[in-house]
Amino acid sequence: MSKFLSTLKQLLLAFDWSLSPDNCLFAMPVMRSNQKRLGAVPTHNRSIDDLPNEVLIQIFKFVLAVNKDKEPVLRVGSHGAPPVNTSRICLITFVCRRWRSLARDYPHFWSRIDGTKRDRLDLFLRLSRSVPVSLVLSAELPDIGDILALQGPRIRRLDLAVPPPMAAMVPLLLSFTATSLDCLTIAYSQDVQDSDRPSDPVALFDSEVVPLKALMIYNAPNWLPQNHFPKLTHLHMGLRTHCDHPRISSVCDFLRNTPNLTHLHIHGIPSLRRFTHRPVPAAPVSLPNLRSLTVAFGAFDAAIALATSLVVPSDIYCCLDHLMVFSDGPVAHLPKSPPLDALDGMTMLQLAADDHILHLVAESPSSGFWLQAYIASITLSWGAWLDDLHASLPLWRITTFHVFVGGNRYLLFSLLRHMPSLVELGVRLQRDYEETDVAPDESVARSLYLHLSDAAVCRDLRTLKVDIMVYNASSLVNVRVSELVHMTTNRGLQGSPLDCVIIQPFAGATRIETSGTALLSRLREALTSITHVQEVDLRRPGPPCVTFGKRQCWRDGDFNEYWRLNMMQRAVCRLPGKCSRELVEFEEADFTIM
Repeated sequence: MSKFLSTLKQLLLAFDWSLSPDNCLFAMPVMRSNQKRLGAVPTHNRSIDDLPNEVLIQIFKFVLAVNKDKEPVLRVGSHGAPPVNTSRICLITFVCRRWRSLARDYPHFWSRIDGTKRDRLDLFLRLSRSVPVSLVLSAELPDIGDILALQGPRIRRLDLAVPPPMAAMVPLLLSFTATSLDCLTIAYSQDVQDSDRPSDPVALFDSEVVPLKALMIYNAPNWLPQNHFPKLTHLHMGLRTHCDHPRISSVCDFLRNTPNLTHLHIHGIPSLRRFTHRPVPAAPVSLPNLRSLTVAFGAFDAAIALATSLVVPSDIYCCLDHLMVFSDGPVAHLPKSPPLDALDGMTMLQLAADDHILHLVAESPSSGFWLQAYIASITLSWGAWLDDLHASLPLWRITTFHVFVGGNRYLLFSLLRHMPSLVELGVRLQRDYEETDVAPDESVARSLYLHLSDAAVCRDLRTLKVDIMVYNASSLVNVRVSELVHMTTNRGLQGSPLDCVIIQPFAGATRIETSGTALLSRLREALTSITHVQEVDLRRPGPPCVTFGKRQCWRDGDFNEYWRLNMMQRAVCRLPGKCSRELVEFEEADFTIM
């Protein structure tokens, strides 16, 4: 058996492939079933040619990465959809007559193909016989209508690229019988002409009910399917921010036909300011099975309106990412966070905000709310909107809060006064406001300590972490030790002492200067005067003590079952407070997959 595995690995290396431990375990039942046949072959003459056909098929599967339970995914948002890689199966057929015959007699090896070479497409369709197939085709392929009509009943996945000349033909092309279709991708070119009016209702596949499990409409035109999708679980809609159609009301009408939807991703939602009336649905849309909702790269007002229109379960992860605020009026008049039931159980909050950029992540063990938005106007800021955050987010439930507010020292108190249950507070400070030559009234640290001196603010607070991000450790920072000592003493005398205080004046620094070393020594001595605190920790330069991060739950692994999103379509964590505008790329990108 060990000699067989050695031969198997050598073969796979020849194909530039690897045999993982999981694949070895998967192959074991086949090898054991053929062990007697393998043992009957004289050892000195044994070679790969003596392997039974069943074992060779398993080897071919590993080389081809064929898995009948999961089709290869399509990379969406790249500058071109690469053709299906058929080089390995072709290489196998060139080895010898036996391998060629064996591979050609196994239809699943020929079940995924593109239309870049018509003769190869015809060959694969013929050799795949009657097994389900996955096709990557362009709508301008000659005779594509005939191909779809003939192969339709056995198409399991169809990725259809639509160039501008064929945009109007898509409903006609998708009128074939699709009894086996699980996944459909319709990717329009960005050059498709926009329409100033909605189209007539379109029913795909000449059927009222379509058994799709996954659907993507990329660069969506002015129509959406009117079918009922009782089995649909994954939906990705790429809208265009500069188009009037489809409107939010049309999107919601479409969603009413997807009762079992679990993952929804909408990209490029246009602002409501484009319309003379607000195109929102009259009645909410119930999606009782939805587990993840992502609305990205669009307008802030429309994203909030859409999320507010949905009735979703409490164990959902709602991500509103890369949103732009287009407003001529006060930001305080913008819509608040959507009234999600998931917000009620959240106990962890991360917040990074400056005048123009906001990144907020609220989480519970089984749900989360993510909001990242940018104000386009230099005359507006997030201050007023965040002042009213307690009206839409249950801040009174928050027990862990990590925050960066730039130079907005008033915002901290505005938030903390609504957090009576807070146990751990981590504050990231910006060096610009904590240097030795900064006026006391401009220091965020000083403002923080003054507000916390009143034990009525965050009365359950037990752990306080404060760090100052710097590039090198010098003596230019002022940690406001006197105000810190005053705060800890007052809280202790008022019956709400802190258990732990962690101060890190040189967070993120990779080197320390002589002046920085001297400052640390002085701080260490000064902090000994702190009373009513069980533990005081002065951290040396290194990784910040106030941590921000993106948990695994926010990654788009579920969508990767059918599509791979590029970086410009994924939720990007820009916590903590390096929230300068140059770090956020809101420029329009090329998302075509033509």
